[in-house]
Amino acid sequence: MARFLYDLHAHSNASDGDFAPEHIFRRARALRLRGIVLTDHNTTASMNVAAQLAKRYGLKTCEGLEISAKERCADVHLLGYSRNFLKDILDRELRKIQRGYTEKVEAQVKLIRKKKLANITLQDVRNIRPRAQFLVKYDLVRAIHRIEQTPLS
Repeated sequence: MARFLYDLHAHSNASDGDFAPEHIFRRARALRLRGIVLTDHNTTASMNVAAQLAKRYGLKTCEGLEISAKERCADVHLLGYSRNFLKDILDRELRKIQRGYTEKVEAQVKLIRKKKLANITLQDVRNIRPRAQFLVKYDLVRAIHRIEQTPLS
């Protein structure tokens, strides 16, 4: 049976993943992968630590990123890989996308509160990933489940 040796599309908790980069690299090593690339949504936050973790766990990696975009009213996700992204330029443009995501979540929280669908605050959403640079709808869903004490399946 063929075995995958590389995972080229993994998300950490720097975007919408559940686990810290350290956990992901440790798990990749336990699965006997040869390499893994963190392709977090719209952020370069995990790139530097990924290079350090790859060395620590004896894995191959490169810088990865998943950029969200719209094309004719459809959501498009573009994967990018590099040995050396121009992070300053990239980060400046990504901050625009990040602000858009955060503003969308803020508006959704206001609407949920206005319609009395859940007793949730913006701080509840931020508490899901306290060190996150921006909010995503995944944070909102997790916060609602936490507040309502509904188990996630």
